[in-house]
Amino acid sequence: ELGLVVAPVPVSQSISGAILAALLPAHQLGQWGRSPVTSHSENERNRRSNKGRISSAHQVGKKTIWIITEGGERGNEPRRTTILFPDDY
Repeated sequence: ELGLVVAPVPVSQSISGAILAALLPAHQLGQWGRSPVTSHSENERNRRSNKGRISSAHQVGKKTIWIITEGGERGNEPRRTTILFPDDY
């Protein structure tokens, strides 16, 4: 579950909604893009449990976009997905 999806102004002004809409299902289905291989097993474990952090990195033209889903650790805590540029982290 992605939960609430947010994109800061720099992303929403620079990347089309159609591209962002295509990247979200890939992130949710375990296509981590250019994220470090070391995070893949943790991502997969957290994706299956719907808890913890899931991160992916995708190249869109000359820009790198990070997608980070967090939350769910305390059972009733809502999930939240943020789409951002690395410089905005």
